[in-house]
Order: sequence, then C-alpha cells, then structure tokens
Amino acid sequence: MRKLIYITCIPILAGGIFISSNQILADSINQSTGNNTSQTAQINTSASTVPFTLPMSKTHSSSTSVRIPQLMYYENFQSENPIRYGSLVTEDNNSFARSELGNGGTNPVQSLELNRQSLQFEQGKKYVISFDYKATEPGDYNRLSVEILPDLAPNIIPNDTEGYTWLTPTTEWQTESFEFTSKSTTDAVRISFTGANSIFETFDIDNISIISDN
Repeated sequence: MRKLIYITCIPILAGGIFISSNQILADSINQSTGNNTSQTAQINTSASTVPFTLPMSKTHSSSTSVRIPQLMYYENFQSENPIRYGSLVTEDNNSFARSELGNGGTNPVQSLELNRQSLQFEQGKKYVISFDYKATEPGDYNRLSVEILPDLAPNIIPNDTEGYTWLTPTTEWQTESFEFTSKSTTDAVRISFTGANSIFETFDIDNISIISDN
C-alpha cells in the first residue's frame, strides 16, 4: 500500500485552496480582510515552517469571519511508534499498526490502542475522525469499532445505539471518515480500535486523523 499524504480542503468564501502535509500542526493563522486583499498563515510541520498565501474573494465588510477546520491529530506510523497495545508492522516500505488478541477473560478480542494524547475535546462540539483499515484474513465475522477514551471516562464517540455503526473490513485497505459530536469535555485521550468477537483475526490501521470544526 502506498502511504497516503493527508490533504485538508479549506473553502474560503467563493475561492478555496488545498493544503497538503505529512504531519500538520496548525499553530496560528493571521488574517486580513478588505477589498482585493489576502490572508497569510504559518503552518508548522515537524521539519520546518512553511509559509503560504490564502487568496481572498472580494468582501464588503471588515467584520467577516471565516471558520477554518483545524487538524488536531494525524498519525501515519512513519516516524515513531505510538502504539500502547498492538504492534508496528512494515510492509513494502510502509509502516502501520496491527491489533493483538486482548488479555484476560474467557473470550478475548483483537485490540489496538495508541498512547495517551494531549487532545482537547469539548462536549457538544463536532469532530471528524478518519482512518484506513483492513483485516489480515477474510472472515464472515470481521467487525471493528473505534473509541476515543478520556482518562477514567467512557468513549466520547456516540456508540452503535446512538448512530455509530460497526465497520466490516476486508483484506483490502479501505478509508472510513465520519463526523461525531463529543459526549464529554476532556484534554487527554487514548484512541482505541476493538474487534467485535474472538473469531475475528488481526486487523490493520493507518493514517488516523482528527479534525475539529472551529
């Protein structure tokens, strides 16, 4: 599988741009408005600071505000191993995460959990999570779910009875992306993926991103 480069599309009034980066942290955006003006920004990557210019359409009010989605988190498993439970696998020069059979109990399931991340979520605010996934073996009972878990608190993503459905992976890479409304406010979470039953063989995860609607 070829490694994906995350692409964020930011519409601005009548125009728009595409910003592409392998690991983006949007630190600050300085805006100026007015007739035939532009706004500039600084996007910090892990390697360098990249300046770019966002073209602005003609406006008629200096008080116009633009809502810009923020990339909160992106993990492609290329530069480090962020896995708390599971394993890091490299195939064809591409690294990704693989689940392991959970410990304890009489009916353990496949699990993959990443290290604790300092990410801020607000109750009632909308977010979008995206990731690539596949099963290592075909199976009629292959199903998995994703959770975002605060410390000592339930999953902030609504469960299957609240509109979220289980995913059915095949042995080919697929991409899942969905919007959810956070069920609680927190500033630290663990991202976790879980198989539905003990029959399910291992699964793989790659290119995880979380975007907030600022």
